[in-house]
Amino acid sequence: MPLLNNLAAPSKNTLAPYGMRYAGESKLSELVLPKGKGFMGVIPNKEGDPMTELSSAFEYNGKLMPHPLIVPTLLPEELAALKAGGEIPESIYRKAQAHAISRLDQGLSPFATPTELRYPTPK
Repeated sequence: MPLLNNLAAPSKNTLAPYGMRYAGESKLSELVLPKGKGFMGVIPNKEGDPMTELSSAFEYNGKLMPHPLIVPTLLPEELAALKAGGEIPESIYRKAQAHAISRLDQGLSPFATPTELRYPTPK
């Protein structure tokens, strides 16, 4: 997808507070929403705190598009990197953005609905 080549990772201070989705620098209140259980359910990070979506955002079709970083297309080592904290690898941003774009193009939210909750082994 050529579009993904033009997308940059968000700046370092872009994670949302626990329980809320990433809103970026926008003041749009519709971007600040409670998180769901994500595609993989609750995953503990290195401190044992729960992660479900680990939201971020990127620009898509002229809009700031919030999306989850924890998506079914992650490799086990990428999921381990998210659990460990620290700098998020570019491969995770790219996979999460591609997953979000695929869902948006189908008319779906980039975020999992309650009926999409599953516990897959990351591929």
